[in-house]
Amino acid sequence: MSIPEIDQAMNTLIAPGISTGATVPAKFLEICKRYPEKPALLYKKDHTFGYIQYKRLLNLVENFTLSLELLGIKKNDRVVVISENRPEWVVADLSVKSLGAILVPIHKTSTVAQVKSIVYEVEPTLFVVSDAISFNKARAVNKTLKTQVPVISLDLQSRSGNEFSCSDFDFISALKLLPHEDYAKSYENKLTSISPADVASILFTPNANGRYLGVQITHGNIISNVGGTLQAVNIWESDRFLSVLPLSHAFEETAGYYVPLFSGATISYLTDLSGFTKTAREYRPTVLIGVPRLYEKMYQRIVDGMNKGKLNRFIFDLAFQDEQQRSYLVDHILEKLVYKNIRDNLGGDLRLLISGGASLRPELGRFFEAIGIPMLEGYGLTEASPIVSVNRLENYRFGTVGHPIPGVNIRLADDGEILIKGSSISPGYFRNDEQNKLSFIDGWFKTGDLGSFDEDGFLSITGKKKELIILSTGKNVSPSSIESQLLESDLIEQVAVVGDGQKSIAALIVPDAIKLTTLFPQRDKKELLNDKKVRAFIQKEIDRLLANFARYEQIRNFVLIGQSFAKKDGTMTDEGFPIRQEIMNKYRKEIAGLYSGNSNKSLRVRKYED
Repeated sequence: MSIPEIDQAMNTLIAPGISTGATVPAKFLEICKRYPEKPALLYKKDHTFGYIQYKRLLNLVENFTLSLELLGIKKNDRVVVISENRPEWVVADLSVKSLGAILVPIHKTSTVAQVKSIVYEVEPTLFVVSDAISFNKARAVNKTLKTQVPVISLDLQSRSGNEFSCSDFDFISALKLLPHEDYAKSYENKLTSISPADVASILFTPNANGRYLGVQITHGNIISNVGGTLQAVNIWESDRFLSVLPLSHAFEETAGYYVPLFSGATISYLTDLSGFTKTAREYRPTVLIGVPRLYEKMYQRIVDGMNKGKLNRFIFDLAFQDEQQRSYLVDHILEKLVYKNIRDNLGGDLRLLISGGASLRPELGRFFEAIGIPMLEGYGLTEASPIVSVNRLENYRFGTVGHPIPGVNIRLADDGEILIKGSSISPGYFRNDEQNKLSFIDGWFKTGDLGSFDEDGFLSITGKKKELIILSTGKNVSPSSIESQLLESDLIEQVAVVGDGQKSIAALIVPDAIKLTTLFPQRDKKELLNDKKVRAFIQKEIDRLLANFARYEQIRNFVLIGQSFAKKDGTMTDEGFPIRQEIMNKYRKEIAGLYSGNSNKSLRVRKYED
């Protein structure tokens, strides 16, 4: 059977318990009736909504839906939400969609300018904000609008010191707009006017140039993607999810919110990443959804802890050597001394880690597998709602993103670009016909990602089409594959490969300052960037990591930069991905220096920020 035939056979399956004709609120209602007493959401203990059962969540959604209707929200209206993860975010989302209106989540860390750009485009009829910071952003944008947009604040204290207009409410006051009674029948009647083809969300995602595009996601898209995901990865009603990524991110919205919610599982919200271990021990999650950076930090914390003392280091090295070299007795001892201790620090009940959003280093997957927690890497895009493929518990391969989920078909174009088609693919970008014509061809969405299938049908992401570097020699280079390899080094925190139109590639490297000062203690941070021995040391590391790459993919020249790529200077997206064009614009002098023959001049060095 050929690879396309394998994919097609997989996509004929239908996920159990998910009707293809359902909508988000209809599926939510079904689950609440099936698991009324089960805990749905867990939050801060001292919070008004610290513990919510499914029946209580339904009651809140019924009430808030009718309150929003009373405030004038109707089908196809856009409602902007600027908030951290919390129960009220979920209530707002389900209530807006229950009216056939459209939720437009914005990352809470977005600047006023970014909020303004999105608001101008979607023309919302309501803001829902979490606190004073978010309220002030909404107010700043409101001052630039001809017609003021009402604001509902989730925190009571957001009113303090702020200029609320008569049309503004806090969440509790909005709930009190209606008298206390049973609204179940009225709520259910509202759902009959919503169809799977109706747009449920508009999620803004940056393109290669950093411009944000509004991706329309329908109810049918969401239901299909959740159904396909549940067919690929078993989630049970007894599962407990720990929500770490922002709900404004497509990956978290589907994998960390709708998937557990539509399974009758429980979701706990982590309010502070620095308190991860404490929260994990308290809530004892069974499933964790995260991006590679989260798992890298977890891994590094574990390694740093085990590096304290020669005995610890010896035991750690022994624990993660080839298991075929160890006896059963040694394995039993290591389980008691190492593996169980690590699992306990992660809550003790984790049965599954899922990684997406960026490329995962294979050794991370192998590490967590060794301690008894399998890790499944997947691939997705906002335009796919967002999950495209994922490894399965019964059949996974590190270094790949698995097989397509049911409901998604994948085809590789002649140039290797991944094309996707299926019931979870977005109908298009909001008010952007030009981009729609470029991205959607004959029913296939052009992802812009390059990929390949192995002999067993596992998909690997090999780069990005739009980011291909074409050298003056005619060679094509995928910078992302080289960058992913270089990031396996503990010495390199961030990297951007450049060289389009040049004879060879080069790199902008943000080194790990702590690691370098440990290795070269006699030099301060600023000296490290110019030091010849430091550069030679890093060059040796680069050569080691790129040993299996082609000659034209080798890096012989680089800039050491003391300032990280960051969202605040426009070089990173909200999700933490580098924006190559902005990086090249900011460091154009340094890049020019790379090809001027003056590879060691200080012009090429950006100092560490104090």
